[in-house]
Amino acid sequence: MPIGTAIAVTTTVIATQAAIDAEKAHKAACISTIANYHNPKPSVEEMRGYSECVNYLYPVPNSARSNHIVAGIYIAIILAFVVITCIHHKRTEVPQKDWVYSSIIGLLLTVVLSVAAVIFLYITSLLLS
Repeated sequence: MPIGTAIAVTTTVIATQAAIDAEKAHKAACISTIANYHNPKPSVEEMRGYSECVNYLYPVPNSARSNHIVAGIYIAIILAFVVITCIHHKRTEVPQKDWVYSSIIGLLLTVVLSVAAVIFLYITSLLLS
């Protein structure tokens, strides 16, 4: 193994271990913060620290899962558009140039509407939380 590769691998291993240790230390600090939080009149900084620890230790369930679902729906819409366009093109006698232009416009419209739907869902989730 060349010396440069060995140094790079060693550095990566050390950085990964440091990240794991930092994660463990942060988790331990948050557990301690939550266990010792009994101040009747906490400062804003103490409340923020407590809330960050609660969000870190107990993340909102399904948030990543819902993002995957939205991405899956988005991909399914685009694939459905491509399949329907191909089927329609095989059944009709449309000149190639017109078919390409209409497909591009339809795909762009699908993307714009999908992005608008994702933005709407994001704003709705912000308003409901």
